Amino acid sequence: MTFKDQIAVDIDNVFLNLSEFADDHVINGIEVKAVIDSDILEERSNAAARGTYLGLKRVFVNESLFPARFAVGARINLDGKSYFVRDCSEEMGMYVITIEANKT
Repeated sequence: MTFKDQIAVDIDNVFLNLSEFADDHVINGIEVKAVIDSDILEERSNAAARGTYLGLKRVFVNESLFPARFAVGARINLDGKSYFVRDCSEEMGMYVITIEANKT
């Protein structure tokens, strides 16, 4: 077994294991195991938006569950809440999707 083969096995067996890191979530109507990193806040620099923050989250999900990478600027629904895709990259068999929404 190669290193890449082992990583592919570890995606579901370790990183997206519900007993380890992942939780059940719904992305665009599809129930998936995902890891959500919510510890990201970025203050808006626009003076008109003072006191408003851009709430960012990173979503880690198995890329095989979706037919294509999420487009930047596309709307995404995560657990019933609407966000916009800021960035989406593929890393070792997983999509890392950065999503954003305005927060006060």
